Amino acid sequence: MKLRTAAILSALCCSASALAAEPSDITVNGLYVSPAEQRQAITRFVKRMEVTNETGQAARRDAPYCPAVVGLRDEYVGVILRHLREAAAATRRITEAPAGCSPNLAVIFTPNGQAAAQRMGSSQPLWLDEGNSVMRDAFLRSDRAVRWAYSTLPLTADGVPVMEPIARHYGHSLISTQVKLDLTGTLVIIDVNKAEGFPLDAIASYAAMVSFAPVAHNDSLMAATPSVLGMFARSGPRIAAEQRLSDWDRAYLEAVYAMPIDRPWWQQRSALIARMNAALTAAREAGAGAAPEAPPATGPDRPGGV
Repeated sequence: MKLRTAAILSALCCSASALAAEPSDITVNGLYVSPAEQRQAITRFVKRMEVTNETGQAARRDAPYCPAVVGLRDEYVGVILRHLREAAAATRRITEAPAGCSPNLAVIFTPNGQAAAQRMGSSQPLWLDEGNSVMRDAFLRSDRAVRWAYSTLPLTADGVPVMEPIARHYGHSLISTQVKLDLTGTLVIIDVNKAEGFPLDAIASYAAMVSFAPVAHNDSLMAATPSVLGMFARSGPRIAAEQRLSDWDRAYLEAVYAMPIDRPWWQQRSALIARMNAALTAAREAGAGAAPEAPPATGPDRPGGV
């Protein structure tokens, strides 16, 4: 599946289900957390983020990302680009393509996110039909401040597109799909009316978090977690929303790009949890702490917010 970002941008520019809360949530405080409790919390966190393709494995970006920001005043575009670079750096793998590249990551600001998504679905229906049905419905029909969609392509280890059904190879007690799912494109649509009052840096961090690794549309479930992705479901002043990725967000991005890519999801998830656990333990021992920082007491560092 190929996300034709240029066509999406042209189409948009030329035309002016919540899950039940789990009984046990991640505790967000500064108290001591045992290694077992931390691992359990990470497991719940990963399950809430979980997005797998119909092939039964998760995708990640292989090629450098080429961003395009639409609908935002020129003087604020740099805020979005800066947060994208910070998220890319957290993966320890993804780089930005040089100037003049063909966009494969679009962040679009619009006064009506649902209408923009519907136009997108009408102008580019084929790639939407190939995605996860829950993700597709959340993108097209939800009443969200931020929505996103991904384009993925199965490739062999040598980078050749896979046209036949994916084969599985059994050996050395590991199951290899013999393919990797390449995240070829990301489209993020931000409804500026629904996001009104949030600092632009907070919106930019949110958009950056969903840009480099598949993330489920689970705002309500993420509210109790130490992630920027819970900001829309939390109580409190919007202006006080987190403006940077948390330790947990950065650990997740790093772990996604460290896990084996040619494995079914159950193996990917196990490796992802282990890597996150190591990253958060290292952060805590270094004094950063695995618990999230308190919301900033001051307003955004850019005038006006969103």
